[in-house]
Order: sequence, then C-alpha cells, then structure tokens
Amino acid sequence: ETLLPWAMRLDLYLPSGRQVPVTTSEETLLYELKEIAQQRFGIAIQSLVSADGHLLEGARTLRDAALQDGDAVTVVAQVARIVSNRGSSAFALIRDDATVLTWGEPSRGGDSSSVEDQLINVQQVRSSWCSFAAIRTDGSVVTWGDAHFGGDSSAVQDKLKNVQHLQATHYAFAAILADGSCVTWGP
Repeated sequence: ETLLPWAMRLDLYLPSGRQVPVTTSEETLLYELKEIAQQRFGIAIQSLVSADGHLLEGARTLRDAALQDGDAVTVVAQVARIVSNRGSSAFALIRDDATVLTWGEPSRGGDSSSVEDQLINVQQVRSSWCSFAAIRTDGSVVTWGDAHFGGDSSAVQDKLKNVQHLQATHYAFAAILADGSCVTWGP
C-alpha cells in the first residue's frame, strides 16, 4: 500500500492480540488516536502505550510523542465502572463503549438527560455530594447535577481544555490541566 507523504500507519493491538491497522497523520493528536481506537475496536479505551512502554496521553501530536510509521501501539481497554455520588443517592456507570448511564435521585445527578449527547468518549467520572463531572478523551469536561454542588461548570467551561485529572469534594470540583494548572468550580 502506498501512503501519502503526510500519512503514517500504526498497528493498534489489544493485549488479547487483536490488531487493527490505522492510517493517519503525524499531526494527529493522541486523544484523537484514542478516539479512533475506540471506534475501530468498539470498546472504551483506558490508555495507549507505545512499544517502548511509554503512556501516550494528552494533546500532543503523534510526532511529538515520537511515534513513527509502522509503530505498534498497545490499547488498554477500560473496564466498566460505577461511581456513586457522595450521598449514595445517584449513580453513573461508564459503559464499555465509553458512554455514561445514570440513575437515582434526579436532582442529585441521577438524571443526565440534559447532557446525555455529550456523555460519549468518557474516560473518568468523579462525584461531589449531589453532582458529577466527566472527562472525555478530548480533555473536555461535562458536568450535571445540583449546581450548588459543582453540577454547573459553565463559568469555567472555556478553561476546561486538556484536562488530565478530576478531583471532587462534597461541594466542588478541581481539574488538573495538561500544563499543570488547576481549574476549580462549585460554591
């Protein structure tokens, strides 16, 4: 197969040995490769690992991550996980297709219908007493539940880019960004 000058081929492998070839650009971002892997394998992806054992994450390009044409990348599947709010009155399940299912007390985060279309490609969910926050593979954050407990992040939404980790208290959330800075919201 002849590749265009900008194209590179990577072989994505699950630990089971299942393999999927992917042709993409060296300018592809790592989170985009993760989304491609999710689509091609049809499962939620926890992480990508280079052939030399380095975790591939963030908003870096494939070139910045030193990936080259023909490299093998190990794909680690995400196990379905249930998160309960701190009051144990609402629950969120990250399904194996990286979507989220919620149930329980609607006012405490059990009803995510207002953001349901955004709850795709989810890699992590955290909860406060009455709300939830989810990181998507593109580094964006989706929140729902009681605004008095961090369920409304609209005041800081423009800053919630390249989020790597979330942490929660009873009333608020903190997001650690790829550059090491922190964004908080809640009362």
